[in-house]
Amino acid sequence: MVGSYPNLIVDSKGKVAIVRINRPEKLNALDDALMKNLGRAFSGIAGDKRYKAIVVSGDGGKAFCAGADIEHLSGLKSRKDIREFVDLTHSLMDRIAGIGKPVIAAIDGYCLGGGFELALACDIRIATSKSMFGLPEVKLGIIPGGGGTQRLPLLAGPSKAKELIFTGRIIGAKEALSIRLVDRVVSNGALGEAVSLADEICRNSGNSVRLAKAAINAGLTGQDFTAEADAFISAVLNRDSREGLRAFLERRRPEFD
Repeated sequence: MVGSYPNLIVDSKGKVAIVRINRPEKLNALDDALMKNLGRAFSGIAGDKRYKAIVVSGDGGKAFCAGADIEHLSGLKSRKDIREFVDLTHSLMDRIAGIGKPVIAAIDGYCLGGGFELALACDIRIATSKSMFGLPEVKLGIIPGGGGTQRLPLLAGPSKAKELIFTGRIIGAKEALSIRLVDRVVSNGALGEAVSLADEICRNSGNSVRLAKAAINAGLTGQDFTAEADAFISAVLNRDSREGLRAFLERRRPEFD
C-alpha cells in the first residue's frame, strides 16, 4: 500500500484506496497527530498512480468521526496554539476537497463537528440509517472551524445551514438525505456501498474525472475560510468556550452568560 500511519488503517481494493480512522476508544475524534497522519495518508494516495478513487470511513461501529478531541481542544490556551490548530484543520479539509481523485465518505454512526466537516470535504457521502449528523460547536461556546460554515450552505442552503449551526441540533440520516447532506442512505454496509460506487467511477478515465472535479470545484466560489478561522479563534479565546469545553469534560450543562 502507500504507508502505515498511527490510528489509521490504510488498505485497498483494486483501484480504490480505503482510509479507515482507527481511534474507536475516542469515537475516532480528531487531534493534531491524527489530522497530520490523515494528511500524510491522503498525500501518499494522491501521488500513487495505482489508485483512482478514495474511500474514507471510521472503525469501531459507533462513529465515522465524533469531531475534534475535546480534551485536546480544551488544552489550547494561546492565540498561536489555536491558530495552528485551525490552520491544520483547514489544511486537511482543503487537501481532501482538492485532491485530484474522487473521495467518498462511508459514514456509520456519529458524524459530528470536525468529523462532519471532514465528510463535507469529501465529494460524495454514503451513510447508514443509524448515522447522526451535526455541528454542535455552539453548545461548547465555539463555532465550526474546519470549513463547516462555508461547505454546509453549499449543500443545504444558507438558511438551513444557519439553523443547524445556530441550534447545534443533531439530525438523523433520513433528514440529512432530505436536505442533501448525504447522497445515499443504506440499512448497513456503507463501506461496501462506497467501495462499489468508487469501483464504478474507476472504470472511467481518471484524467477526465480529475478534470471534472476541478471544474466543479472551481465553480463553487465565494468561500471565505479566513473569516471562519478568525471567528473560530475569537470564539475559542472567549470565556464561553472555556465554560463549554469544561462542562463537556465534566459531563454537565454549560452555564453561558
